[in-house]
Amino acid sequence: MSISLNRIDHIVLTVADVESTISFYTGLLGMTVETFGESRKALVFGRQKFNLHLADGSISPRAAVPMPGSVDICLITSTPMDEVVRTLINMSVPIEIGPASRTGALGEIVSVYFRDPDRNLIELSRYVQESLNEGSATAPTKVAHDIPALPAYPVFTGTELPDPRISHYSELIGALVDIVSVEGPVTIKTVLDRYRAGCGLGKLRGPTRDALTNAMSFALTSKRIVRLTTDHGDAEADVVALPSSPPVLLRERGPRDLEEIPVNEIAALMVLLGIESGEDTEEDEEETFRRVLEVYGLKRLTETARARLSAALAMHRSRE
Repeated sequence: MSISLNRIDHIVLTVADVESTISFYTGLLGMTVETFGESRKALVFGRQKFNLHLADGSISPRAAVPMPGSVDICLITSTPMDEVVRTLINMSVPIEIGPASRTGALGEIVSVYFRDPDRNLIELSRYVQESLNEGSATAPTKVAHDIPALPAYPVFTGTELPDPRISHYSELIGALVDIVSVEGPVTIKTVLDRYRAGCGLGKLRGPTRDALTNAMSFALTSKRIVRLTTDHGDAEADVVALPSSPPVLLRERGPRDLEEIPVNEIAALMVLLGIESGEDTEEDEEETFRRVLEVYGLKRLTETARARLSAALAMHRSRE
């Protein structure tokens, strides 16, 4: 005869610093602090809590191999996913993955992954059906043309950048890193265009372009900038970021052309819009593409736009 279970009551987090952990979870996720026992601390949310154990081993009994950063947990939120993303960005919490489609205990969820001060992996998720049903007593199966509020796209506005024709590579690399730190993940084409504008140059060509592309190569080789995606047909379409940056950031289009928006960013938007990852008819794909263009404030579904959106949809479908 097996034992019957109802729910999880609490989980123990082994932490390096109790106050840092409390500050993170109360400030970002709205948990409340509870003091119990001999001045022990717990983080409370709903009908569950995280008990906090210092890594010094002073509390017993405990797990056989307790250590900070060993937890991987999924938490369900009622906050719309676009607001979740915006909050993480505003609070400078790097998003490791997502938004991405996943399978929860009760069905399909949309998740973002990030880490707490001890490097525990936190998956924050929302059920897709809950998002679709929100605000409707009739539980519609789809919400058409629901445009999420995305974080603003930050544009590098620096001026008086080092002149590529007379400046040392170290100066050029420093300026490239500054641009990528503001706008990354970003295409190399966009980085070069921001540099051109900030330096007051016309069209980049000849030795001037060579100097900048060589500086970018040095920055990539030295890992001051990292390449996230590669476009084998056009090196300037490669997406780059700082090593500490999340690989995907959902943002408004801003001044970018559709071709300048990383494909994985467009795929993440499709997840946020609730686009199903299964095979669609041509009519369904057309509707998907129109919805994405609407979010980005675009209207014309050109062949170039269709090709990029098709690549993003293929990436979205490939994710489990």
